[in-house]
Parts: sequence; structure tokens; C-alpha cells
Amino acid sequence: MLAVACNREIKEREKKIADLQYSLDSIRLEAQKAEAEQDMVNKEPDKEESTAPVAPQKKKISNTAKGAIIGAGVGAVTGAIVSKKKAKGAVIGGLIGAGAGAVAGSATEKK
Repeated sequence: MLAVACNREIKEREKKIADLQYSLDSIRLEAQKAEAEQDMVNKEPDKEESTAPVAPQKKKISNTAKGAIIGAGVGAVTGAIVSKKKAKGAVIGGLIGAGAGAVAGSATEKK
């Protein structure tokens, strides 16, 4: 009976880990897409003489802020999944995720 309970608990934890890994992979993919889009935006088009006025560029969000936003979302989802107290787990996970995401974004900016 104890072995059955342990096996069920192990399978539940493995499922949680697989869900977390899926979330992380999704975030990495979205970050790569955003980086590719950012690279496309940052590339200057071939300069040809034009008399058309140039519209002012929008202020871009920093990589630190992007990382914090993504980290907060993933942390909140992860915290809610892992914790028995869903709301508390989501808040704590969101805070930790935001901090980790901000650090990762800051490191990206320094490159």
C-alpha cells in the first residue's frame, strides 16, 4: 500500500515537473521570437532619399522589464500549480519569478 502511494506521489511530481518544463520551453520560445522581432526592428532599412516625414519611434520596453513580466507570469502559474494554497503560491511564485526574470533580462542587456 505504501509503495502504491509513493508511486502515485512520484507520478504527480513528475507530471508537475513536465508541466513546468513545458512552461519554461514556451517562455524561451517566446523570448526568442521577441528577440528576433527586436532584431528585425533594430535593423536599419536601406537608406534611400525620401521626402516623407519620419514618424517618431515608440519607446521600447527594456529587456529587464520584459524579463520581469515574463518571470512574474511563469512564477505565478508555477506557484499555483505546485502549492497547495493556490493564491499564496501564485503570489510568492510571481514575486520570485519577477525577480529572476529581471535578473535574466538585465544580463541580456549587458551583452
